[in-house]
Amino acid sequence: MGLDDIRYDHIIAATEELRRLGRDAFLRTYGFGRARSYELVLDGSRYDSKVIAGVAHGYATGVTQACAWGLHHLVAYLPLVLPPERAN
Repeated sequence: MGLDDIRYDHIIAATEELRRLGRDAFLRTYGFGRARSYELVLDGSRYDSKVIAGVAHGYATGVTQACAWGLHHLVAYLPLVLPPERAN
């Protein structure tokens, strides 16, 4: 299981869940902290990149990944699964 499991629709599902719950409740639910360096920007909204990737992985595989991926891998990979018109 890894980043290759994550697809566009999984990221969208994770961002929609975050919006429904609110940022703090979402982070608490999944045991993540706030982003310190990198955020995912999607449709003008900013998201904590590691928790979005971890939760998107859960949507893809059923297992929420506590972001064992190196941050440089995450930053390089997430834009690849977002259509250019959606990635800001």
